Amino acid sequence: MKKNPVLRFAFCLLPLKLVGNRIKKNAAIASLFFITNYAMQAQLLSVTLTPSQHNGYNITCFGKTDGSITATVTGGMPPYTYVWTNDQTTQTINNLAAGYYGVRVTDAALHEVDADITLTEPELLELQAAVFTYPNGYNVSLYNAYNGSVALTV
Repeated sequence: MKKNPVLRFAFCLLPLKLVGNRIKKNAAIASLFFITNYAMQAQLLSVTLTPSQHNGYNITCFGKTDGSITATVTGGMPPYTYVWTNDQTTQTINNLAAGYYGVRVTDAALHEVDADITLTEPELLELQAAVFTYPNGYNVSLYNAYNGSVALTV
């Protein structure tokens, strides 16, 4: 946030005395007050959500709850408050499952901005196993044979 110094001047004549309808100086003392203020250039409040990354997904495996999201705020006036759709109130939320998450960020001037994101996970890995059966009805050709097989389909 940039700050530009602004000089403000106030002149005061002290003490003053009202005589009739005129103001008369009575041992007038001129005082000069330099008041320095910093005019804040208002920046738009914005938030960027950064999710965890695991091989192109936000969660490591199907059904896990190991995701996270960090809200990075720019602009506005700190401090910021965070309210997530899962009722957490910190800048970073952890132990998340796949799904939708939103956050509302409020700055000290009560300006608000909303952001949302959907965390993804890999699909459920399903295997189909087909055990080969020989004409003798067994999964090996002979007694003590080691030639059984299983065909796996993902």
